[in-house]
This record gives sequence, C-alpha cells and structure tokens, in this order.
Amino acid sequence: MALRENEGAPERYRIQVEPEMEGQRLDRFLTDSLEGLSRERIKEVVLDGGVSIDGAVELRNSTSVHAGTWIDVVVTLRDRTRAGSQGGAEYTLLYEDADILVVGKPAGMVVHPSERVRGGTLSELLAIKYPGLPSPQGEDRPGIVHRLDAETSGVLVIARTEAAGEELKRQFKAREVHKVYTAIVYGELRFDADWIEEPIGRMRGSERVGVLSVANGGRKASTFYRTVERLGQATLIHCEPRTGPHAPDSRAHGVDRTPGGGRQALPRQARAAAAGRTVQRRPPLAARRAVDVYAPFDGRTRHVLGALADRL
Repeated sequence: MALRENEGAPERYRIQVEPEMEGQRLDRFLTDSLEGLSRERIKEVVLDGGVSIDGAVELRNSTSVHAGTWIDVVVTLRDRTRAGSQGGAEYTLLYEDADILVVGKPAGMVVHPSERVRGGTLSELLAIKYPGLPSPQGEDRPGIVHRLDAETSGVLVIARTEAAGEELKRQFKAREVHKVYTAIVYGELRFDADWIEEPIGRMRGSERVGVLSVANGGRKASTFYRTVERLGQATLIHCEPRTGPHAPDSRAHGVDRTPGGGRQALPRQARAAAAGRTVQRRPPLAARRAVDVYAPFDGRTRHVLGALADRL
C-alpha cells in the first residue's frame, strides 16, 4: 500500500512491498502501486534519483523488489521547457527611433516565451537590452505586437511605448500593414503569379497550421504569390498574405496548395532540385522579406527590407 508521508506534499510516497509482489520489476511495481503516474513517468522518476529502497537510492528500473522492503518515492516536477533559440541565434537591429524598433528575427528563434519555451526568445532578449518595453500582447511578451513562426526568418516591428503599441495593434488589425514573404517551394509552378484562396487552421493534435476546411475550424485566407526565379524542381517566389489569421497562411498555402504541385522546401532541397537531383521533402521554409508600417506619430511609412538569412 502506498502511504503519503505528508498531505502537503502529495508527490512523496512510502510503500511497503507485499509478499504477492515479490520479484516484480521496480518500474512495474510502482506503476501498479501509484495511481495517476504512467510507467514512462515512473521510469523518469527512477532515473532522476527519486526512488529509494530501504534508504538506498535505486537508479535501475529493472531491479526486482522484495517482500517487506520499504520504497520511498519523491515525484519532482521535471523541467520540460526548451530554449527559445538555436545555437545562440541573435536578432539584427534594422531600424530604431523613440517609438519603435524594427528587428530581423533568424529562423529557429521563438518570438515570445510560453509554458514550453523559456530563455533566448526574441522578447526576452529585447527586454534585456531595452528595459521598460510595453506589453500590449501580455506581460510575458514585452514589445511584441505581431509574430512570426519560429521556423520563419524576417522582419518584426517592436513597440517601445504604450501609445506605439496600441497604434501598431490597430494597424495590424485593420490590415494597413503591408507584408511580403520570400519562400522556396519544391516543385515547378504553373503560373508566374496567382492567388491562393484556401481556408487554413491548426491541424488537430498538432501545432502545424495547414489548409483546413471551414467546417473543421479553418478560417478564410488569401495569399498572392509572384514567381521570382524558376530553379528546375524548385521555385523562388514572393508571397503577400492579403487576408487570413496571421503569418502562417503564406507557409500553409505554400506547403499544401501552391498551384502546379509546389511545396515549400529547405534551401538544401532547392539547390539539389535546381541541379536536377531528387531530394527528400523536409519542413517548409519562408522568410518575411519586408514590412511596411505607418510610423505611429509622424504619418510616414517605414519600409524595412530584411536581409534574407544565409540559409535561404
């Protein structure tokens, strides 16, 4: 029977092995004895040093238990967060004034922290260099008024004052901001320019955004693309999302519905495709090439062209 040593610390248990449990594997015994903990979680607890048999720490899940012994279990919260950027990636400052910053976000950097992502995100790095940034989108998102997928490189506008944050939010909501994306699609496009009009949404059981019917929760989205260069089995295009939930519509449209069978590809694919080689499909890639916003207080348009990452 499992006994809680302290009602205030429900992750602490003390269990005595009954005669009928003699010889069982430790992980199996604990799974049968502790409700609410899967066998995989039990294995983690053992490997983390949270299990002792008669006072001695046991790190082997395969150890056999013996009748009459006491087993102490301490289930601690395991840190499951991941870093918000890869390989020490850094943003690039493209423009700065008293009201706004414009930065270039590299692919692989998350825009703001979440329950699963902490450390190295764009908003955390900005808050260190620019203390006191407003949080128009939430306390854990200083300066952020819009976003890009982690895999997408490109230009982001950052608010430096409360007034600028509110004005930029208004511009994005009113679709007054002009955004252009550059993408490489795997496949030869039928047309040099065309509209892609398909509803998109988050796929069930996944973080991926893709083409999804309205009946299944998708939202109407339109993207205009223009062919820049044909590379054999790949095509370099510019995309301009005109309607839709947010930035992923260009990526989702490129992956799932580009006319002529085009699918977004990583640079290695595009280079190999241009050389006439067949390559395996990998996750999609896009970069926000440029963004136009109205400077919040002087009426002028700020046009910032982001330098494309080397990986493009």
